[in-house]
Amino acid sequence: MKKLSIIMMLLFLSGCNVLDGGNYEKNRSGFVQTDNILISYKTNSVGEVDLFMIDDLIPFLDALDKASFNSEVLSSNEALSSYVTQEELTICEITELTSIPRFIRIDNDSYYFKVSENGDCTYDEYNLHTEGFNKIDGETTRDTSPIEGLGITRFSMPNFTINSFESVLFIEEISYSLFDQEWERRIITPLPMSVRQEGNIYEDNEQVYLEYSIIENYVIRNQSINRLELREDYLDEEVFNIWSEETIDILGRDHEMIKNVRNKQTYEILIVIEDTLGRLGLF
Repeated sequence: MKKLSIIMMLLFLSGCNVLDGGNYEKNRSGFVQTDNILISYKTNSVGEVDLFMIDDLIPFLDALDKASFNSEVLSSNEALSSYVTQEELTICEITELTSIPRFIRIDNDSYYFKVSENGDCTYDEYNLHTEGFNKIDGETTRDTSPIEGLGITRFSMPNFTINSFESVLFIEEISYSLFDQEWERRIITPLPMSVRQEGNIYEDNEQVYLEYSIIENYVIRNQSINRLELREDYLDEEVFNIWSEETIDILGRDHEMIKNVRNKQTYEILIVIEDTLGRLGLF
C-alpha cells in the first residue's frame, strides 16, 4: 500500500496523473475555433494527443489595418477597380478603412468584393475573362469588365477570418495590359491573418509564441488542463502571475514554466482547449 501511494504521488507531482489524462478518440485530427482562437489537434493510435497548436486569428479588416496596406495603390480604370471604393464602403458601413482590396486569393480560388442590391457585402468566387465578360459589339476589351460572378459566397461579412493552419490569403490585382490588349491578374502580397502567420514581424509576437508553446506542451504532456486555474483578479494590470494559489501549489516545480504564461486572453484559450478535448471524448 505504501509503495502504491509513493507511485501515485510521483505521478501527481510530475504532472502525469492517470486520472487527468484518459484516452481520447484514436487517430483523429481537426480544428476547433471560438471567436478568434483556433486550435489544431491530432491524436495517435493509442488515443493520446500528440499534436496541439494554438493560434490567434486576425480578422481581414484588422489585418489590413495592422499591415498598413494601402489599397489605393492598386490599379483602377473606368471598367474595373482593384480596390473597393469609398462609396461601396459606406454602403457596407465600413468606417475603419478608406479602401480595401476588391480581389483576394485563398489557396487556388479567387474572390471579389460584391455589394448586392439589398446591401449585403460579401466576397464571392469569380472567373476571370481576359477578353472581357459579356462584351457588347463595338466595345473594346479595356471597357468591358472581365469578372464573371459565380454566385458562390465564401465570406458573408467583409471582416472574416480564415483557418490559418490550412490557408494563406493573398491580395490580388486585375489590370489591363495595353501591350497584350487583355486583362491580367497578379498576386500583390500575402496578408498575415493570424499571429502565427505574422511570424517575427512584430517583437511582441515572441512572447506570444513562448506562451502558446508552454500551454501546447503542457496539454501534450498531461493530456488535460484540469490543474490550470486562473486567479479571480487575473485581468488586473498589476497582476503579474495570473495563476491561482491552488495551481501553483499543485504544479510545484512545473509552475516555474507555466508562470511565464501571462497573456490576459489565457482564460479564453483554456475554454477552447476544454471544448477541444471534450469533443475528443475524455474517458
